[in-house]
Amino acid sequence: MTKRVPYIVGDIHGCFDELIALEKMIKEHSAANRWLPLLVSVGDLIDRGQNSNQVINRFQEGQIRGTHSCILGNHEADFLRLIEAFNPTLLPKLNPAIFSIKEDFLQKRRGAEFYTNEEEFQQASLVSWLEQGGFETLASYQIKSHDPSTWNLPVDAISFLNNLPIIWANNDYVVTHALASSAQLKAALSGPLLQKSDDFLFKESCFALMWNRNHPENHPDPHRVHLSGHSPLAEVFASKKFKFIQIDTGCVYGGELTAFCCANQELLAAPMQNKAFSRHPHTLVKKKPDL
Repeated sequence: MTKRVPYIVGDIHGCFDELIALEKMIKEHSAANRWLPLLVSVGDLIDRGQNSNQVINRFQEGQIRGTHSCILGNHEADFLRLIEAFNPTLLPKLNPAIFSIKEDFLQKRRGAEFYTNEEEFQQASLVSWLEQGGFETLASYQIKSHDPSTWNLPVDAISFLNNLPIIWANNDYVVTHALASSAQLKAALSGPLLQKSDDFLFKESCFALMWNRNHPENHPDPHRVHLSGHSPLAEVFASKKFKFIQIDTGCVYGGELTAFCCANQELLAAPMQNKAFSRHPHTLVKKKPDL
C-alpha cells in the first residue's frame, strides 16, 4: 500500500486560490516521490482573506476523504466563542480547549477587568474579532449583519471547526498553531481532567498553544520536531538548537503559502495571487538563523 506523507501547511486565512495552487504543487511533488499526500493545516483557515467559506469546505471534504487534516487556530477559537455566546442554538457546547467569553469575564482574562458587565465584554470581543478579519469571513458567507444572533451559518461548518483538535502529531513531528513550551504541550496532550484546577490548566495550555509568540527555552518535545504557524515571517524559520520550525510565511499579507514535507523536509510555496485586496497590512520579518 502506498504510504501517505504529511505536508504541514501554514496559516491560510481565507486564501483559497493560493491553497489550490499549493495543493497542485503538493500533488506533483507526491507523484514524483511515489507517495500520497496528507495536507495538515496549522490552523487559522479563516479571517482576513476573501474566501474563508471555500477553505473550510475544502478541509471538510478532505477530512472525509482522508486527504486533509487541521488543528485549531486562534481565529477559529475566537469565532466559535462568539457563536457560543450570542447564538447558542447554533453551537450549544464549545470545544473544551477554548475559554468561553463568560469564563474570560469571570476570571478577568483578556482585558475583561476593564468592563463592568459581561454584555459589554461580549460586544468588545465581537468588535475585536471583526477587526481582526471577521468581516471578511462573514462576507464569504454573504452575511452583512454584525449581530451574531442573526448569522445564518452552515451548521456542519461550525461543527467541523468546533471539533478541531489542538494538536496533530505522528512519530516524528508534533504540530500546534503557535509556538510551544514542553510544559504546555504535556498539559494539552493530557486533556481536561475531573478537577476544576486541572481543567483550567488544560485550557490555559491550549490558549498558549494558539497564541504564544515566544521562543521556547528548551525542546518543546523531547522526541519530535515541533512545527507551528501563527507568527507571519518573510521565510520559514528553523531552530536546530531547540528543534522547532515556524512555517507561516504571511500569504494573506502578500507573502507565500508554505508547506513542509515531513518525508524529506522540502519546502513548497505558492505566492499570493492578488496582493491588492488585503486591508490588513503587515510587515513580514526575516529572523536571523538559530544555530
